[in-house]
Amino acid sequence: MMDNQAVKSLLEMGIPHEVAVDALQRTGGNLEAAVNFIFSNELPEQAEMGEENDGSQPRISENKIVAGTKPCNVPNNGDQDIEMPDVSGVDVDYDDDEDITDERSGSNSTSGCRVTAQDYDRYSISETSIPPPSYSIVQHNEFKSNVGDPTVVLPLPLNSLIESYFGLFALLAAVYFPHVFLKPDFKDLNYRADWFKGSSFTEPKYRLAYCEAEDGSTTSEIVLASGPNEGLQPHLLWQLQKLISVVNTRKCERAFVSAKVFTSSLEPQLRSKLADSEHLYEVLPAFIKSLAVDLEMCPGIRDRETRSLFISSALHTPNKNEPPMETFLSLFHFLPEEYDSNLYKMFNVLLYPEEEEEEEDVIRGGEQEEARYVEPENTLKEVAPVLTILFNELETNTESVSLPNGVDIPLEFYPQLYTKQCKDQLIRHIISKRKQARTRSRCLLQEINELKSYQGKNISTILESTLAYLQTIPDDANNEAAKQIASLKDTLNSARAAKMEEYKDLASKLHGEWNLSHPETHIINTAKQLGLIENPYILTMAALSPYSYFIRSRNGAWSWIQSNTLGTEFKVKKCSSPSVVQEAIKHGTKYASETPLMFIYCEEGKIPTEEVVAEALKSNSGCLKFAEDDQNSLKTLRSQFFDGMGDPEQATNNINNGNDNDNDDDIDSDN
Repeated sequence: MMDNQAVKSLLEMGIPHEVAVDALQRTGGNLEAAVNFIFSNELPEQAEMGEENDGSQPRISENKIVAGTKPCNVPNNGDQDIEMPDVSGVDVDYDDDEDITDERSGSNSTSGCRVTAQDYDRYSISETSIPPPSYSIVQHNEFKSNVGDPTVVLPLPLNSLIESYFGLFALLAAVYFPHVFLKPDFKDLNYRADWFKGSSFTEPKYRLAYCEAEDGSTTSEIVLASGPNEGLQPHLLWQLQKLISVVNTRKCERAFVSAKVFTSSLEPQLRSKLADSEHLYEVLPAFIKSLAVDLEMCPGIRDRETRSLFISSALHTPNKNEPPMETFLSLFHFLPEEYDSNLYKMFNVLLYPEEEEEEEDVIRGGEQEEARYVEPENTLKEVAPVLTILFNELETNTESVSLPNGVDIPLEFYPQLYTKQCKDQLIRHIISKRKQARTRSRCLLQEINELKSYQGKNISTILESTLAYLQTIPDDANNEAAKQIASLKDTLNSARAAKMEEYKDLASKLHGEWNLSHPETHIINTAKQLGLIENPYILTMAALSPYSYFIRSRNGAWSWIQSNTLGTEFKVKKCSSPSVVQEAIKHGTKYASETPLMFIYCEEGKIPTEEVVAEALKSNSGCLKFAEDDQNSLKTLRSQFFDGMGDPEQATNNINNGNDNDNDDDIDSDN
């Protein structure tokens, strides 16, 4: 039953009746929570989710932060095709009688999708309903439709789902940190025309040779390969350099590379871990470490130099009486039941537990409880330039998860807010202010109610009735009494108004300058002024699945790559604005996905310029030769196609479909 007094309290604040009733219904009749909702448009977690989160206090462990203890037993079985995100507003025309060829893939589909010009940034993929008899990417046109398009990493079939994410991570490294992985020069990467298929692996003509110094340390040098291969070799690095050579070459025409390129060169230990793992978060750290170790084996690379690029450090304090313990994180991952309206709120649960405790206290109406065990404290120590975030996939034992508006993944993120330095110098102060404000807000609401009623009777009504009665018998005594009552009424109204203004001011600060869920409004600017934050972390890849991912070029242009679940069809679309990416993510996170979601941020100040990348590529003779050999191979293929077509102009139109269009967004490097 609705508390009429709570409704009246909201009406006294000048809030419309229908708004007041709606807010109280949404918050279970909690007056303070209703006021907060009206001011912030945010519901308490229990009201939003419909049930309480029964996860335990988050803790930090190696390579991950875990926010709950629910087991993860059942992997994605791959029995169903992955549903591609379909952003609303698309005009799609299907024609069963027409055989439509995707202009990006060059392969035929049983259905087609045509997007109108006004919906250029809003489209959905049409999947083939009749898969080919076997997985083979040779069906694809090897040439880009547009030279400005990004080179695509095509996924493997569903039974190799995790390996497909390896390919996407490698692509991110190739686009954003090529200058790091180009430092070793193997002079000749031993080009083969079918390298992009990943069906076979060829080692470079130059390998690492090891020698042991007198002090027992081991050094390496790059030498011409001869005889049997002894000692560890950087197989992943070799494959990554091949991809780097292609995607960072001026006017690259290579349309796609299979994720199989990287799975064919995994070290035995990683293969074993992959076979025993059911979830991406369990094995992706090992892949990241393998990339780093491969580079660090090479001469001239400082020990752990590359690992610091990908691996952050964190501090975990079991309780306040013990010193913090350092651990290392190559990624953050969240269970479906830990999804929230935005990324900051999800990180807050992990790293601001004291704030969460206070939130719970507010939701319960400020009831005091007995002292309880001091929960562990998590905080970040150093944030690596590359920040990888995974949203775990839906499992059979996962309760239904529904977010009406999905998760807001910011294009610029500031994980530095969760470092110990920032927490000690700013966040603890803000949390303390929020706690004091909430305590004072509860007192103010109580005082306001006390000024409005006494023993269940409205004080203003009583005073108004008394004044009306005294005015019916006008004499000196009654007039004097009426003046005193009118003065008392004015005093009460003034006191109520002052307390209400104070309450509104506190509410404004809680949802403004002290708002931890939306720090971009005030807190980030404050942290910058204090010198605690310098560069934002830029969203560079958003993989809703291996079959639907967004990637940002170094100059800021976004592309959306979609394929069917067999990797036999794909399309590339340029996004008209970054907001397209955010809207697609929100759409894809309204419900828990059947595949993991991977978001990768890069620190803005660590992203290289085009000049730096061009210089690094120019200094690596092996990669330059590989890129040249690959382009010559494509030219030969084009010539062969011309010979078969008879009409070179028509052949060019068919195979190229716009390859000659120059694009200012191209990544340039002088070969």
